[in-house]
Formats: sequence, structure tokens, C-alpha cells
Amino acid sequence: EDSFQQEADNIEKLSADSYVLYDYNPIYLKYVPEPDGAGKTYARYVGGIIHGILEYSDFPCTVETQTPPNDGKSTYPKTAFVITFSEKVLKREATLK
Repeated sequence: EDSFQQEADNIEKLSADSYVLYDYNPIYLKYVPEPDGAGKTYARYVGGIIHGILEYSDFPCTVETQTPPNDGKSTYPKTAFVITFSEKVLKREATLK
């Protein structure tokens, strides 16, 4: 929250190993013009930050960044980060239950 001055707008569990974080009004895209596609590059950069934090915290994963078309509800292009954790994380979590 401190880095981007907000929390994720929504989190959804897709499967046992995958989650989606939604950001409907990403502050990091505020000054990026949509038509040139640069917003997708900046969103991927943020996806890389999320990936790095999780990897450093011993949660190996992949992070896929998606920028679906704006539905008019958002000021800026919304962003979805699909996080898929490795088998190592699932095994570790299973031992904690």
C-alpha cells in the first residue's frame, strides 16, 4: 500500500496455486497515454516488482500482467496480475495445515 498509495481493489482465487490481484485505477498509469500501448509496459514493470517481492520472500511464482480494455468504470486502464505459485509453495503450505 505504501509504494502505490492504495490497496488492490480485489483479489480472486483462481485455483489452488493461482490468484488474481485487480487494480481498477492504477496510479502508475495516471500519466501514461493509452493509445501508444506504453501502459502495458508500465503494468508489466509493476508485475515484475510483485514477482520480485514474492520471490525474495521465498514464494516462488510467475506473475502474468493483463490490461483488459477499459470498461468505463475506471479512470485509467485497469490491470490484473495473475500470480501462480510454484509446487514448492503449495507443499510448504500443506505442511502448515
